[in-house]
Amino acid sequence: MVIGSFRPFEIDELDVLEREVGLLLPASRRSFLQAVGGESFAYSVLLPDCGPEPLQSFGDLYELGRDSAGEYDYGTLLGEYRRSSDWWVANEVQLLGLLPIARDAE
Repeated sequence: MVIGSFRPFEIDELDVLEREVGLLLPASRRSFLQAVGGESFAYSVLLPDCGPEPLQSFGDLYELGRDSAGEYDYGTLLGEYRRSSDWWVANEVQLLGLLPIARDAE
């Protein structure tokens, strides 16, 4: 189930994102972002090896484009990508080209 409404965005935001990340988005991801842009997408994924909580939920997709203040800040794809080097996992995994897509609902 997709829950909106989604914040409008300029279509060139896809190009801005791809230039900064340095990779082209797969056509299916580009189409998805063009359709919804981000914000809220209610779903859960069953991950049996992730006990004691094997059901993982993601409540907020990062938005394509700028936030309501006109910035690439927290909660935007580009803002989260720019901050990814500050994450603890950046010490363990090469994050170049890895695009964050959602925030854990909890």
